[in-house]
Amino acid sequence: MVKGIAAGSSVMKNKYRTFVKEGVASNSTFERSSSATASIGGSNWDEIPNVAGIDYTQISKLPVPQIKLLAVVDNARSVEVAMAFNPNTTDDYDLGYDGISPDSYSNAPNMVYFGQNNNEKKCVITTLPFEMDKRIPIAFKCAAASNVKVTVSDVINFTDSENVYIFDKVSNIYFDIKNGEFNINLPAGENANRFEVTFRNFDMLSNDTNNLVADSFEVYQNNKNAMLTIVNTLNKDVVNCTVYDVTGKLVITKKNLGKNNLIELPTNALSDGVYIVKLNTADNVSVEKKIIVGN
Repeated sequence: MVKGIAAGSSVMKNKYRTFVKEGVASNSTFERSSSATASIGGSNWDEIPNVAGIDYTQISKLPVPQIKLLAVVDNARSVEVAMAFNPNTTDDYDLGYDGISPDSYSNAPNMVYFGQNNNEKKCVITTLPFEMDKRIPIAFKCAAASNVKVTVSDVINFTDSENVYIFDKVSNIYFDIKNGEFNINLPAGENANRFEVTFRNFDMLSNDTNNLVADSFEVYQNNKNAMLTIVNTLNKDVVNCTVYDVTGKLVITKKNLGKNNLIELPTNALSDGVYIVKLNTADNVSVEKKIIVGN
């Protein structure tokens, strides 16, 4: 079929033709063998002769990897949107890949959409290359103050991430929408630039990292030499060290101790007893250790 936008002539040149002898090798409709039939079960297409030189054997015939989200507004209206993943697309609007909301839906009082190009394009289908740390803007339009619930409704041919979250940039809370539900009351209007779909809970990762750094510090009292000894195995930049007695009284404070592997502070002025040592690093990791002074 040829579709044109105006009257004119269509010319078919002989060089557009290709000759392929029918048979098993060319996937002839009239001749199949058991081995040829079995190849249909593969994940990629069989060889397809074409003048464009496309190697279809490198193209998957499985469904496009995608995650579908179901949003329910005030327990009444439900909307399904989808995130698809294709390495040949971009994070901006891609014609033919991203699905803009139809006019009837765009003008609806309540809608859910992915805000492409800073919300210039309101898409119900967004297609983009997958990255584990990617943040995908999602917006909620409400005609009046509304309750919105979002869950993952379907996962198709997608195994790159076990988790899907909605991150609220106002409350700094991650909501697990694959194993749970995002449930929030929103004001009337376009609630854009506030929410993101993510595949990591960055707070959890940050806490895990901080715990690893904190555990890497070895803090102990060298009573023989009357020294508070800090072993900084990761050579973190220690910007503050404070020592408190059991009553909460500050007895030692030192700043800008640097990245030295070994830091020592004299404790000969301290009475025997239990003390709390607190360290702070330049990358906002806090360390708290207990020592016993017996000089």
